[in-house]
Amino acid sequence: MDIPPDALVILVGPSGCGKSTFARTRFPANEIVSSDECRRMVSDDEGSQAASRAAFAVFDALVYGRLAHGRRAVADATNLAPWSRERLREMAAEHGRPVVAIAFDAPLDLCVARQQTRQRRVAPDVVELHHGHMQQALAELPSEGYTHLYIVRPRM
Repeated sequence: MDIPPDALVILVGPSGCGKSTFARTRFPANEIVSSDECRRMVSDDEGSQAASRAAFAVFDALVYGRLAHGRRAVADATNLAPWSRERLREMAAEHGRPVVAIAFDAPLDLCVARQQTRQRRVAPDVVELHHGHMQQALAELPSEGYTHLYIVRPRM
């Protein structure tokens, strides 16, 4: 994968697809901005919408700060919604940074199985919903204007 050192890397994939593991094995820890880590910094209340908004404000600030200083930012969140990818691309454009999307086209059964091994689990019906949104994202990603687009197909 050709990923510039000052790029915004957007990881796109359903819960349990292996995004975080991929990020930890490919990028230095200081480059990864994880929505899960931001949530843990803000609150232990998984169901709080206010905590979720605050966590994403932290996430956005960290991504923005890295890009503003010419550093690579690896956005480790589901990023299944077009508006979330657009928000990130706008941050990169504001700083003249290239944008790389890495999409994880993982089978549903793999995502559900991986969720069972995690400390912070997502319900199977949510994983299934995410998986459906991923199919839509895969159709949209090629036309969204990335410097590079990579599709990763994890297998069991």
